[in-house]
Amino acid sequence: MASLIKARRNELKISQIELGRQLGWTSSKGQVVSNVERGLQQIPSSHLNRLSVILVIPREQIIEAYIEDFKDSLYKELNK
Repeated sequence: MASLIKARRNELKISQIELGRQLGWTSSKGQVVSNVERGLQQIPSSHLNRLSVILVIPREQIIEAYIEDFKDSLYKELNK
């Protein structure tokens, strides 16, 4: 999900700050988006539809990437 978001944001020439603002994170100064793109945190599922619209990525692709990230983090947690 992180690489998908970063690649598409760069293709569209949207800054991290602007993407954060469009997602309603006006006080983040791009930090939340930066954290998402580095895989340090996930975008809340309640923001996936909006992310799909902003980055012009099909919802199904966003959902698949989100689920894959969740599976990866779950396996890492279970294998500690």
